[in-house]
Amino acid sequence: GDPKPDITWAQYNPPLPLDKLVFNPVSGELHILNVELEDDGNYTCTAKNRVGHSYHTVSLNVLSGPKVELISWDLKDGTIREGKELTLICHFSGKPTPRLTLTKDGFPLSESNSFKSNEKMTTKFITTPDSSGLYACTGENEVSQETSSVFVNVTTKPTIDHPEDQFVTELEGRSLELECVVHGNPTPSVTWLRNGSSLRVFPDFRVDRDKLVIMNLTTSMEGSFVCQASNYLRVEEKRFEVTVNSIPVIKTDVPERINLYEFDDYAIPCKAVGKPVPSIYWEIRGEEYSPGSRIDGEKFIVRNDGTLLIKNISIEDAGKFKCYAKNVEGESSKSHEITVIVTSDVLKSPSSEVATVQESASKRLVCPHGEGAWLKNGEPLDTRNPRGDDPHYSLKENGRVLLISDASDIDFAVFSCVSPDGTKHDFTVKVLSRPAMYQMPFGKEEYFQADGSTLVVNCSAKGYPNPRIKTLAD
Repeated sequence: GDPKPDITWAQYNPPLPLDKLVFNPVSGELHILNVELEDDGNYTCTAKNRVGHSYHTVSLNVLSGPKVELISWDLKDGTIREGKELTLICHFSGKPTPRLTLTKDGFPLSESNSFKSNEKMTTKFITTPDSSGLYACTGENEVSQETSSVFVNVTTKPTIDHPEDQFVTELEGRSLELECVVHGNPTPSVTWLRNGSSLRVFPDFRVDRDKLVIMNLTTSMEGSFVCQASNYLRVEEKRFEVTVNSIPVIKTDVPERINLYEFDDYAIPCKAVGKPVPSIYWEIRGEEYSPGSRIDGEKFIVRNDGTLLIKNISIEDAGKFKCYAKNVEGESSKSHEITVIVTSDVLKSPSSEVATVQESASKRLVCPHGEGAWLKNGEPLDTRNPRGDDPHYSLKENGRVLLISDASDIDFAVFSCVSPDGTKHDFTVKVLSRPAMYQMPFGKEEYFQADGSTLVVNCSAKGYPNPRIKTLAD
């Protein structure tokens, strides 16, 4: 204008401090220092001379980048228990209003559980084991973006895969693995119990990560095994009931080759051990017979305990008899070859004698026909010791002499020696023993009896020869 106008600036609502404004009178520019959101508003420039004046208004809109802060009052040292409600609050500011995104481990979360109000976004949900992770709230507008994050650690009670009781069966001698996969936060410690007590880990028991390995199984190892998973929240258990099966084994001391006299009776036991309990059957003349069977009338009887009874044997009955024991794990067998000696073939008639021995003493029986096989009451003599100390029966001089040690009432029997040519000699052994009272206390015993009643005093005794009993009064 002419003359040159004077220029002034005016700002209202409210006026800015003068130290924030710099005016250049030459150019007419107004400089606002360190612009802040509060500097928003209309600024009016006035040009004025003596001729008149002119106005121009500038509207200032101050923008700012987002400011965000993600917090939660439900966390204690970043931790919360499974099943609790977790509230995440994202405070925000910025101009223009920033767009907000909530993520977990870098992946956006559904906004269905979130709502905004008063410059904050609130998100609520019930925690699960999968809720652990890094949560981030990101605000973004045309100026910039900013992110705030919190780490959430969800503690969980121990859990065990397939926690129901498990029944396991394995064969003796094999290895067995019991799997116990555990989960939880903090990571649970795992303890194994055997029949209610802590399992001692030694060569046959080894813990391998999530498994208990049992090697070289024996029937003594079966029982209850418990996997116990624990952290400070809880203890969980999984039970394994272990059964160890075994292949049948036939236990018998009857020799494979058996010599019998014509018309003899004989019993061949067939006892077996195994798990499950094995079933017993006999093979006779190519046919199978189970317990309770009777063959040829009652010549052959298979008893319920598996023993084969042979009655009145004849030359036609000679041959192979085979006992079988069978269960789900397998089968075993034991063969016996029976030879029948016809009486007319015996070179010398059987002879006999009576032999006596003092109880606890020893007795030598000498076979008059030289070496031979020994029988006790018609059955092969068991030279094993049933009492666990020194041998009770022992053969001397290549089987010619039978030595009975520490004689007792079990030796009251007929012992026979049979030579290879069938000659038989019997020894009827009688064990002499001192008298001993039955059911009588040691020392003196008193009886109190009502007048006129009957008193019965048992005064029986054992011993051989049978003792004579004398009763004395006063």
